Amino acid sequence: MAEINISAILAAAGYEKIKEPKMNLGLLDLEDPKTLVKRTGKTGSPYYKSSPIVYAEPYYLPVEIKYEGKSYHLPFPQVTLEAKKHLVQTPLTERTGQVMELVYTDAYKITVKGYMIGLDGEYPESDLDMLNELYRIQAAVDINNVITDVLLTTTKGKNNVVVSEWKLTDTKGVKNVREYELVLLSNEQFNLDDIS
Repeated sequence: MAEINISAILAAAGYEKIKEPKMNLGLLDLEDPKTLVKRTGKTGSPYYKSSPIVYAEPYYLPVEIKYEGKSYHLPFPQVTLEAKKHLVQTPLTERTGQVMELVYTDAYKITVKGYMIGLDGEYPESDLDMLNELYRIQAAVDINNVITDVLLTTTKGKNNVVVSEWKLTDTKGVKNVREYELVLLSNEQFNLDDIS
């Protein structure tokens, strides 16, 4: 099978490689306590985590999940959060508008998308094992992330979530990178009182 060098073909056609501006992360020396960049959120979750890839920059807003003393660091995560209120809307007769009643508020739906990267150029089996083990936990787990710390922190100081679903998507053309998606639901702890 012949190899095709796209860069050489484009250079021969007169196109130049565009140099992408590199982020100046010089202030993010994670080992230097005098760093000028804010390193943790208000409840202690870090803003940056060192990448397991040797020459890569630290990545932003890492996600750590803890269960029974074990920590799961999700590789290269991006967090989105969704909140929803359920309202009963009753139209008014002979008037403009409607009466809205708040019935309940759904749990937060947290979606974590990221990439598993095999460091040796091979399939990322260890990350796949870790995500599968995390999915199989049959209980609420604690999540540490700057975003969830701000929105989910309860009076007890814990951010409990339940792993609801996970998806392994195909990354075409690359054997050592796989995209994953985890869906987590916030888990409020309630005390039930016997009023009988």
